[in-house]
Amino acid sequence: MRITDKKKSGTIVGLVALAALTLSSLLAACGDATATPAATTSAATTAAATTAPASTAAVTTAAATTAASTSMAATTATTTSAAATTAASSTTTAATSATTAATGATTAASSASGPQLVVSDTTLAVGKTLYITGKGLPASTMIDLLVSGPDGKSKGKNFSPVTGTDGSFQSWVVLDKYPDGTPVQPGKLTLTLATMDGKTLTSASVDIVAATNAPR
Repeated sequence: MRITDKKKSGTIVGLVALAALTLSSLLAACGDATATPAATTSAATTAAATTAPASTAAVTTAAATTAASTSMAATTATTTSAAATTAASSTTTAATSATTAATGATTAASSASGPQLVVSDTTLAVGKTLYITGKGLPASTMIDLLVSGPDGKSKGKNFSPVTGTDGSFQSWVVLDKYPDGTPVQPGKLTLTLATMDGKTLTSASVDIVAATNAPR
């Protein structure tokens, strides 16, 4: 009976040792399994860290591209504005040149035709109004309007109009009295334009009729 008990005890000891070995193996296996995810997690963290700078670089590049596009648009707008300003200046200059040329042509035409004194009527009754126009005269100059009666004698200076930049003027006279104060008489009335120093420029005549014989 004692021998049998010893055999049983040996068997139990062996089983316990085997169980301990198996448990140790299982624990070791669990330890390896636990370590592997940690390594994997570390690798994932490294990959994420690598991706983060790449994403930042991509965002920076996108921002730089947007800034470059904005700068280019601003440059284009500035260039377009400058071109528009230049075109407007050219148009204004051309218009000014055209106006100057037209004014010069008008003045040249007036000068070419020589001084003229145009009257609204060649026959007029005493007391009526005569409208007169001077053309082709010196520009911006005071001119004397002299009056002579039927006897050819001077009746004085009626007034002194100032010509415009084109060498012309417009005015009127009432044919009731001469500049010297004497009444206008029927007959030939002569109007003469002269410079302030007495140089005759041009003249025109009007036949004055009595008021009762006036054509109008």
